[in-house]
Amino acid sequence: LTELAKRLHATVISGIVEDRLDPKHFWNFAIGIGPDGAPLGRYDKVRRVDPRNVPAIHALTELHLAGGDYDKAVIVMEAFLAEADDIEAKKNTLRQLARLYEVELRDMHKATERLEQLAALDSDDDDVLAQLRDLHERTGNEAKLADILDLELRPTHRRDAARDAPLLE
Repeated sequence: LTELAKRLHATVISGIVEDRLDPKHFWNFAIGIGPDGAPLGRYDKVRRVDPRNVPAIHALTELHLAGGDYDKAVIVMEAFLAEADDIEAKKNTLRQLARLYEVELRDMHKATERLEQLAALDSDDDDVLAQLRDLHERTGNEAKLADILDLELRPTHRRDAARDAPLLE
């Protein structure tokens, strides 16, 4: 077993012993849900021991999202962003955070910030630029909207030919 697997195993076993968890609830415990349906915090413990443990972060985030605890999901996701080295993982997390801020938390400013961070990582992503354009339109930020439109119209901006084909017809 790897060192991480050993630590995870020890965390789960110590939790069963410390919490005197009924064996029939072992599966729920292993996935982070207690007999009453509340998160037990095991994934959070693993995340604190190994902040780059992607499966634990995803599981903890999903638990918070499923329970409607969006503020805690944001905390976990933001912590992951601070630790992550993988650009694709960062891009996916930024995309999820932007959506969470926009749809669930109704914080357009933070949604815009996350999309801008995402656009900085990949300025050729037309979907991100379209989301930014939409947010700037809805919030009335004409200066930022003009910047996005300018970026999209630059000849150096890579565009998807299949997406543009209907525009040419």
